[in-house]
Amino acid sequence: MILLNVLHFDHANIKNISSEDDYPSELKSGNITAAFPELPYSKAFMNQFCEGYTVATLPDGVVHRFGGFGFVSSNCGLGMVLEYVWLIFCYVHNGKEADAGA
Repeated sequence: MILLNVLHFDHANIKNISSEDDYPSELKSGNITAAFPELPYSKAFMNQFCEGYTVATLPDGVVHRFGGFGFVSSNCGLGMVLEYVWLIFCYVHNGKEADAGA
């Protein structure tokens, strides 16, 4: 799993959300700060809850897919979010960890 093995997330900080319907309340309550839903769910989420959330885009302005997953986050801490998105993008496309400043 990229979050554990590449980005070195603490397993305790990864939460399984059983239903896409739970994302808004989990994000709003602060129980999670970002989500990696399957791409159709991230698109549906943004269609319904676009205000106050952001979808991962890189400087080219394209919404990138991560192995069939999207990335949704509250607008808080956007710089950190973009750094993680860049790392995941580089890993998926290059097969290796990348420098966040690259």
